Amino acid sequence: MEGIKEKLKRFPFWAYILRGIGIFFMVLAIKSVIGIRVLTIYEDMKLNFGSGAANELPFFAISIIYFVGTFFLLNSVLNLFSTYDRRTMERFIEAGHERVTPLASFRRSLVSIEYWVETIPLLLLTLIGATVGWYPEISYSFMETGAGEQLLYWLPTLIMLPLTFLLTLWRRYEAERYWHHLKRANSTEKLYRVSRLLFRFVLIIVLYTIFYPVAPAMGLVFVSLSAFFVLLIDFLSLLGFVLAVAIFILLLCGIYTLRSISKRKKLIKRLREVSAESGYTLSEIKRPYASLFKKVKECSFTLEKDGKVFSCRLIGSPWQRAPMFFVSDSLAYFRHRIGTKNHHLTLLSTFEYDFEGDGDKIILVNPVPRRIYVSNDERLEGNYDVDPSVSTTAYAGHERAPYLALRHGLRKNAKSVRELVPGDKIWGYAIYNTTSFISAIDRKCLGRYNGMFE
Repeated sequence: MEGIKEKLKRFPFWAYILRGIGIFFMVLAIKSVIGIRVLTIYEDMKLNFGSGAANELPFFAISIIYFVGTFFLLNSVLNLFSTYDRRTMERFIEAGHERVTPLASFRRSLVSIEYWVETIPLLLLTLIGATVGWYPEISYSFMETGAGEQLLYWLPTLIMLPLTFLLTLWRRYEAERYWHHLKRANSTEKLYRVSRLLFRFVLIIVLYTIFYPVAPAMGLVFVSLSAFFVLLIDFLSLLGFVLAVAIFILLLCGIYTLRSISKRKKLIKRLREVSAESGYTLSEIKRPYASLFKKVKECSFTLEKDGKVFSCRLIGSPWQRAPMFFVSDSLAYFRHRIGTKNHHLTLLSTFEYDFEGDGDKIILVNPVPRRIYVSNDERLEGNYDVDPSVSTTAYAGHERAPYLALRHGLRKNAKSVRELVPGDKIWGYAIYNTTSFISAIDRKCLGRYNGMFE
């Protein structure tokens, strides 16, 4: 008799149907425990927000805690199932994709039969669950908004269906990024270890049934944050609260912008002073502040002394903490990473840094990023996680340089990546930060470089 394993190989789509059903009921079972635990912990909780009288935590706030738990739980379970989809992973690796981008990943999922065979049962069960009342936390989260009963009844469907669909696409994208990373590190065997799968399965159960329900309570010990939001929403109305959050985000962006403009202004002032003192002729500085936001391919200014010409371009970003990468003779990017080290969204702000100019060409980075790297890799994956306590340049020329660099945080082909220091010259451009550039002018040694990385 043919075994189950052989049948699944011949008819793998049955496995994906079972996967979709398994995702739904795993989330439903764990979230039911979360709901009971959250209600038990917060139903009789008293809050004192400086008014002298203790108030019970509103039921809609308890429901929001429950709903947030449902969201993160669904995300974690989808991540587990997507990551350990070996059939899809093997096909992805065999295709030899050089880059993993969200749109390309979404397109691959949407034309994948396996994806739809798994997702359709999940969406159908989610629709049934939403209509029969298996997501009460969503309706109760909006009970104080004044919405009608019909709207509150349909809210679980209107929210959970698109949310589940979007999360399935996103987790597939994150899984592909992880597979791509494992492939480049020659570590795909991790996905064949049943022990790792079981450990993550048990970890999800423990985290969401034991630790998550008490996490908000631990926060309320220090700050009655939920009560603050309740009072703020009551004072401003729900729309006013949303506008206040938006204004806060804009204010934060404005602060970063003003800081970067201030740093650029100080640089220009100091540049004019030191150039005059050291006998350099400084040209007009083109678009000194606009270049922070629009990367124009042009020479920003020139310096001249004793017939020697230095053409300089200003580049920088208001988000000063983002590391910067030079990856070819014309291309560079800032890497913005949102999330934790292992689970994050990476955004690359790519631009061309090359320009036309006479004499020596200098790239002046201001504001100065946290770190600046150079690489011969143009794939723009943003996976260069370097231990900041280690100087990768220390291994230059060492016969075990790739191995030593890997030990200290660089990926498998780390020999093509290193951190730049002021005065390094790459592809015909000298790289300076603010302090080193002003110092070189002051000491009249502009034009002395550390070498080439070509």
